[in-house]
Amino acid sequence: MTSNIDPIESEMARQPGGPISHGHLAYREARLADLVMLPNGQFLQPDAARALLELSIRAAADGIHLIPRSAFRSRRFQRDLFLLVARRDGLSFAETVRQVALPGYSEHHTGFAVDIDRGPFENREMKFEETRAYRWLSQNAASFGFRNSFPRDNVFGVAFEPWHWRWEGSRSARDQFEAHIALDALMRRNLQAPVPPSAAPTDEVRRILSEHERRIAAG
Repeated sequence: MTSNIDPIESEMARQPGGPISHGHLAYREARLADLVMLPNGQFLQPDAARALLELSIRAAADGIHLIPRSAFRSRRFQRDLFLLVARRDGLSFAETVRQVALPGYSEHHTGFAVDIDRGPFENREMKFEETRAYRWLSQNAASFGFRNSFPRDNVFGVAFEPWHWRWEGSRSARDQFEAHIALDALMRRNLQAPVPPSAAPTDEVRRILSEHERRIAAG
């Protein structure tokens, strides 16, 4: 008898949970009522939306057009996206989770993260990392409080995401990503990757993850 259970969904259901999964930290889902809508229908935290507008205006003055393709995502949306990418590209669970976070583990849940694309005047055939838009973001985004969460060869073992930027320009935003920032600094200092290392996590990694888990539980 042939099973109707999708192998990707089955693998997703077997994941143990916890404060980190496949290099992605867990995050609470923001309330949609606390977010503001961008002109293209995406949602962000108000301060992050304001910073994105300021960044976009500065970029436009330099001849660079930026489009926020994906901002806030619910857990349900993230689940559907994970399955879509796996099925569309014919990927295994292990291949997909390097590209897409599991539901509950996406920075997009916070409302402080946004995937940014080039405008209509750039070559659509180019990889985003080769575009003028990405070069401009790399040089200027930090001035507006944005950080590329998963640069090339990041210590979390997540695939390079040149389009994915999170905003850290307020205390509440930095609190959301404190564990990510601390783990990144710790592992780079110790020249270890990915997080947690293949061996047993160090006491410091356990402490950071434990504090992150308590922060999530406290809301």
